[in-house]
Amino acid sequence: MQIDVVIPSWNRRELLADCLQHLAGQTVPHRTIVADNGSTDGTAALVREQFPDATLIELGQNLGFGRAVNRAATEGDAEAIVVLNNDVNVEPSFLSEIVTPLEDASVGMVAGVLLDPAIGLIDAAGVEVDASLAGYAYMGGLSASALERPPEGMLGPCGGAAVYRRSAFDAVGGFDERIFAYSEDLEIALRLRAAGWRCELAAGARGVHLGSATLGARTVEQARHAAHSRGYVLGRYRVQPGWLAAECAVAAADAVVLRSGAPLGARVSGWREGRALPSLPVPEGSVSPALRPVRALRRRWRAAFPRA
Repeated sequence: MQIDVVIPSWNRRELLADCLQHLAGQTVPHRTIVADNGSTDGTAALVREQFPDATLIELGQNLGFGRAVNRAATEGDAEAIVVLNNDVNVEPSFLSEIVTPLEDASVGMVAGVLLDPAIGLIDAAGVEVDASLAGYAYMGGLSASALERPPEGMLGPCGGAAVYRRSAFDAVGGFDERIFAYSEDLEIALRLRAAGWRCELAAGARGVHLGSATLGARTVEQARHAAHSRGYVLGRYRVQPGWLAAECAVAAADAVVLRSGAPLGARVSGWREGRALPSLPVPEGSVSPALRPVRALRRRWRAAFPRA
């Protein structure tokens, strides 16, 4: 199967250089397409000079994750579209392992495994959602040995290490470009599932994830983008109003911890944008059975405020 590897980038050229170097050691042929979101640190020059075999798309400005991936995907024609974050370094067999499940014609997306380099545990092996469609790292914090018997509940792949069947990706319109960053992976997974496609886990497709190395972890900017995306999903999928109280609590905590009301405003803006569009269905079986309300809220709080 032919493979297009799509990598959106924005500054942090040293991360991209490591990512591309690891891709060069893959055991199967592939085409690499870098979509640069207007980097100002010489990222484009790095790709041209040190990785001439990679296709470089210079977008001229920061269009966000989903738009960058969509633009890069149109440059290729392989049936397997592998999406990688620029802060992911993959093992030599990663591409071979992650495309194998696509041999099943019913599979439209496959999740790779991201490992935390600091502690050696799973950072994410996909995404799972609770009844409010809040996303969580599937199998996050577990030992890699847990991959031998993965639990139920995965919705789709994490956007940092994923593969999409091109025919499925194109049929649903790719990533929703109204989402600048965050939640775009769970949102496209919902649409792919609604269209009848299945997701599989490729337990042998592994990479090291540096984690929030581009936008930064728990900054106002990161929280603002995440909040807008969260509000958009709430509005577009018409999540039950009872969950809005939980959102208000998280927004209030954001305001206190980050000393900014920007995330609250972004949630409201995203929700209004989603509500203004036709509603989308939540496919049956999308919600993880392990994420009952109380447990889900605890996990969400710990993920958002790990030091709290």
